[in-house]
Amino acid sequence: LVFWIFIGFCVALAGGVFLARRISKPILGIGAVAEVVGSGNLDVKVGELTSNDEISDLGRQINSMIDGLREKTRLEIFNKKLKDLNDQLTSKNEEIEDANKQLSQRNAQISFQHKIIENKNKMITSSINYAWEIQNAVIPVQADLNEGFPGHFVIYRPKDIVSGDFYWYHKLGEGLYIIALADCTGHG
Repeated sequence: LVFWIFIGFCVALAGGVFLARRISKPILGIGAVAEVVGSGNLDVKVGELTSNDEISDLGRQINSMIDGLREKTRLEIFNKKLKDLNDQLTSKNEEIEDANKQLSQRNAQISFQHKIIENKNKMITSSINYAWEIQNAVIPVQADLNEGFPGHFVIYRPKDIVSGDFYWYHKLGEGLYIIALADCTGHG
């Protein structure tokens, strides 16, 4: 009887050791993986998950959790890069808006100056046209020149509207005439 008790005790002890090793080894592996993940390394997995017991289910759930954490970390990095790019775009947009404001101000100045120049141009052109009328009033009529100088010719072509060159004729008496030719240098 003692022999059978001893044999039973040995079998129970061997079974207990075998069962303890079978349970503790995967649990120690899960603990080691949890420690590595806790330090921030998400490139680990719980291995040897071939059985369908509770410990293997726990290992699969931890592997799924690591995959989720890895995806969450990847998304956080992506979101940070996206935020940085968005901040850069916002900064560039503000620079563009400032440049557009400056361009609008410059365009307003240019438009104002254009109106001033346009007004001055109208005034100058009006003055030049009036000078043309005065000049045409002073220049003798061809019929009067023909009377005193038959067969004469005059080439008179102003460069623009008013000529800087002009001629003048006046009859003083019978056979007595005054002719004046004037050249204003640089005025065509």
